[in-house]
Amino acid sequence: MSDHESGHFSTGFSLGLLAGAAGYFVFGTNKGKEFRVELSKKWQEAKKVAADEWPKEAGAETIGDFLKTMITQISSEIADSTGSKKHPKRKKKPTNKKQFKGI
Repeated sequence: MSDHESGHFSTGFSLGLLAGAAGYFVFGTNKGKEFRVELSKKWQEAKKVAADEWPKEAGAETIGDFLKTMITQISSEIADSTGSKKHPKRKKKPTNKKQFKGI
């Protein structure tokens, strides 16, 4: 194995080790359970604040509605700039491979 390949292996191994340790802490310890409960409370508070402060002048009632509108606008602008609404379907290339049909 070359040094380059060894570096990728050790990086992946290290990241996996860190992810496993974090998962064990969050899901396997009492402090992790407390952390999850606290994080959930903070998330609910942040959602309430975001919903209260969401500008209704943007033309959407919720953030989800706003994002849907933006995605629709962006995709229509892209379609207009390319001159097409849909991508043409690709034709399947015929294969000469024999497929196993079973016994």
